[in-house]
Amino acid sequence: MKTRWALLLLTLFACQKVPPNRYGVESVAVEGAEVFDPDSVLACLATRERDEVEFDFDVLDSDTCGEPPFVGDRAKLELWSWPWTEWPYYDRVLVEQDAERIERWYAARGHHHARVTDTRVVPETAEGTDLLDPDDPEPGCERIDDDEGCEVSVTFVVEEGLPTTLETLTIYGLDDVPTELREGLMNAVSLKEGERWDEAFYDQTKAAMRQVLAEGGYARAQIKGQVRIDRDARKATVDLQVSTGPVCVFGDVQVEESGELPADTIAAAAQIFAGERYSQETVRDAQRAIYGLGAFSAVTVEPLIPEHGNVVPVRVTVSAARKHRFGLGGGLTSGIIQRNDFSQVSLSRWDLHLVARYENRNFLGGLRRLTTKIEPKIIFPQEFPGPENPRPGLTTEVTLRQPAFIEARTNLRLDFRYDLGLDQRDVFFRHQIDTGLYLERHFWRQKIFISLGLPAFTWYKVPAGEINERVTDQITEPELPDLPKSYFLMRFEQVFWLDLRDDPTRPHGGFYFQLNLQEAGYIFGRASSWDYIRIQPDVRAYIPLPRRITIAARFLVGAMFITSVNDPDVDDISAEIGPRTERFYGGGAAGNRGYLANRLGSGRQGGVRRWLAQVELRMPLTADIGLVLFGDAGDVNRRPKLDFKHPQLSVGFGLRYFTPIGAIRLDLGFRVPKAQTFDDAERVGRVTSDDTDVNFFGLTRWPGAFHISIGEAF
Repeated sequence: MKTRWALLLLTLFACQKVPPNRYGVESVAVEGAEVFDPDSVLACLATRERDEVEFDFDVLDSDTCGEPPFVGDRAKLELWSWPWTEWPYYDRVLVEQDAERIERWYAARGHHHARVTDTRVVPETAEGTDLLDPDDPEPGCERIDDDEGCEVSVTFVVEEGLPTTLETLTIYGLDDVPTELREGLMNAVSLKEGERWDEAFYDQTKAAMRQVLAEGGYARAQIKGQVRIDRDARKATVDLQVSTGPVCVFGDVQVEESGELPADTIAAAAQIFAGERYSQETVRDAQRAIYGLGAFSAVTVEPLIPEHGNVVPVRVTVSAARKHRFGLGGGLTSGIIQRNDFSQVSLSRWDLHLVARYENRNFLGGLRRLTTKIEPKIIFPQEFPGPENPRPGLTTEVTLRQPAFIEARTNLRLDFRYDLGLDQRDVFFRHQIDTGLYLERHFWRQKIFISLGLPAFTWYKVPAGEINERVTDQITEPELPDLPKSYFLMRFEQVFWLDLRDDPTRPHGGFYFQLNLQEAGYIFGRASSWDYIRIQPDVRAYIPLPRRITIAARFLVGAMFITSVNDPDVDDISAEIGPRTERFYGGGAAGNRGYLANRLGSGRQGGVRRWLAQVELRMPLTADIGLVLFGDAGDVNRRPKLDFKHPQLSVGFGLRYFTPIGAIRLDLGFRVPKAQTFDDAERVGRVTSDDTDVNFFGLTRWPGAFHISIGEAF
């Protein structure tokens, strides 16, 4: 095992060399490309240059051969090649073929008279041969090193010529298309008369028209086309023939290669019923639902389109994921944590942690999924990167999911979480145990989700003694009251969301609505320390602008209605505004960013009413880096009403670095003078130190806050 790891590290970090008898391709360029992006041409060539670290400032362009858009010239900053980056070898035959590929690529784009007028190769010795004499110290080029070959650069000089335009586009067979599908069919046409002819848009049009008909039940629909090109006149004529075929219905669902996994459960999750009208969206929804069972590494749901008749059987092919999965890693938490699947909590601390994880994807059979995680940590009780007063902590989580509970797409989820360490919003130690039993289901092709808690429990234990002397000089009496008392909650929880965003992780357009409800106590009598009802609706909208710029807006309100305090031992503040874990808080990376976490409105102790309004202008700078301008307003207060006289307006900007685990986020917020409060009344619970300044490397200060976290604000 040690030898295997050593070989892997050697492979990753060893310097890549060019053999002494070969040329390594340092660069490939297209000169003369004015109409089209040169990188769109290079993506289709067999001759490739050595990969470099680069920043691409145009997120709209594609690096896939033949995939639009093709126009424009992206702004790109090329930096360097890592020593371990592999060298592509120069091949004269491939270069000659690439010249032909470029002319064919231009013809496909409608430039039928485009030509490669010259191919420049540097050094010139490579034009006659792609091999070197390995023993010649001076082979007509400068060797990269004494025991290596030479670098070569290839430049294709292009004369683009004038384009062929689409003169006429005629679509036949529309009379046989149902009226409700005709508009969608015409909207699928991306070819435009009078514009440049392009094979990619022609193929795109036919595929999109077939998709519209398939969604309407016409699985056997065909779009046939005839293209006539007059090269001399630079005119193109296109005829499209629409043949709908019969209205199709689904047949039986056949599950293949399920192994020990229950085929009946898999087929039931697809919810494709024999005799139901065919729809391609139903097929995609079935694939998402089956994959969501959690036991598969790959799922394919394939309609078997018949040559005759109108019954479409469906074949489901699954590949079982590894049953047992073990993981060991570490990380840093700052700014935000995910409280559960549906809400985020802003942190006024950060931590370093290790993670040990075990997952069983078919626990006791029946596709049950068991996940356990243990996370020892060192907690720093101040905002990142403050290193003072580190304290230990430990979190243990166990989740069991049972799919197909009661019916095919309803899941049963059992959660257990034990957290020992500093309170998430204060600097004292506590034990917190959360358990819950939930029924979960998606509806309407995964766009609607409902979760019902049956019920959930929280045990919050605050130990006494020296361990709970507050651990920072910045938080002392009389700014904060005595330590809170322990408590116990029994509650029902419901979550509903409607997700109409185009991309849940990086939305550019669409709408999202979420509603969280809790009812604690009541039917449980005095077993719960409080009787209360808690409600929090959250609305978000995303407006797309050109070049992937997005306007994002959010409005959230929250209210807790406490009707009874059943435990006479709870402290006075908790009796007034409820349990610490369920109160409302403001500020931080997931709230008003002009304030540190839990410093908004009534301050660190929280409140029973909350509102938050946010707007962002999200502008991509590169494919991986984005700039955000934002404005946040909102309030948290202890009084039983929403208070809009204290908007506490903040503005600012932030940077995003997009990674597979989410956007690494830096936000700088500025509190706007004279827009913090329109009321002179004293805020209950607020202390002077809740208002912070940002010290920018000692050069300037401003009233506000900065935040480092992972994931978008909303």
